[in-house]
Amino acid sequence: MSDAPELPPPRYEQVGNWKHLICDEQEWLARPASWGIDKLPDNQSVRKRRIFDLHFFGWLASFSTCAECRGHAQTLFTEDGLCVPPELSLQGLPLPQNRAAFQERYATAHSGGKCDLAQLLRVIGLYECGIVTYTELHNRCIDVLFELYDVKGREAKTYMYWQVWKDKDRELALELVGPNPFRPVAFDPAWRTDTAVAIARTMYESRNFGAMPILADALQDAGCESAEVLNHCRDPHAAHVRGCWVCDLVLDL
Repeated sequence: MSDAPELPPPRYEQVGNWKHLICDEQEWLARPASWGIDKLPDNQSVRKRRIFDLHFFGWLASFSTCAECRGHAQTLFTEDGLCVPPELSLQGLPLPQNRAAFQERYATAHSGGKCDLAQLLRVIGLYECGIVTYTELHNRCIDVLFELYDVKGREAKTYMYWQVWKDKDRELALELVGPNPFRPVAFDPAWRTDTAVAIARTMYESRNFGAMPILADALQDAGCESAEVLNHCRDPHAAHVRGCWVCDLVLDL
């Protein structure tokens, strides 16, 4: 028998014909997830949502069996939002030529038939032809990638895929949000020493977060005794990506 405390079950509220998960502090402490990003201040949530999309949907795309389309999908989500890869852009061509050019590109790269990301490439083509909006492009791309992953789970006939998906979502949420979006960790400006800021900025700009334990030492030297901050820096299992809640505090982002 497990000694882990029993978690409270999810709670839902009825909104019209739909049931919505109640996303409050109790739910976060029981099951941290990416909805916590939306509980951050507006000046943080938009940027961090884009970073989450970059890593999470890039990860989903990695399950595609088509190397070329997998590469397109993984460059589609950026820290600045959704961005059509230059090699797929058809801007400047008249609509009839747009559609024909896009179809020709896809057919040339897929002589064996449609791949598992055909629908994603199709919606990019529709966007480039001006048929769907940016918001529709974003939502449809997400739907295609979720469906791709769901199909893999159904084919494998295992619960593992669903659990790995939840774990990935949780990992990135804790990296971007921190321990609790409802009770932000207090950060003393005195901890922003030149050394700490330099370490955080170097990691942020290089996207190499191998120096997180060194950042912990620098913060401790500056007087930081926050267990949440120091433990996160020294956690070898944390995601550690741009948008890291500790680095953002150090850099005052």
